Amino acid sequence: MEPNTLFLLLAGLACSIIMGVMMWLMNKNMRHQQTHSASDGKQKGMSAASRLVELREQRQILEDEIAELTQITELEEQHKALLTDSLSAPDVTPISAMR
Repeated sequence: MEPNTLFLLLAGLACSIIMGVMMWLMNKNMRHQQTHSASDGKQKGMSAASRLVELREQRQILEDEIAELTQITELEEQHKALLTDSLSAPDVTPISAMR
């Protein structure tokens, strides 16, 4: 067997083995993170009632922001309407009225 052929064969096998080991380690790490985060969630978890209160508070904040944005949008539309009305109105000045 030629040295080049042997080298290519060993490189192919080594690459496959290393890739398999890396996949195994990554899979092992992912399982560890999932079990770790699940146990943290149970330990740090809030009761359903406190979670519901927190979500209601967040909802109220969002509803207040929506109302404020709606009001700002309405005011901007009124402002644009006033600007277009003033631009389309004839320009009457005291000098032109005297002529």
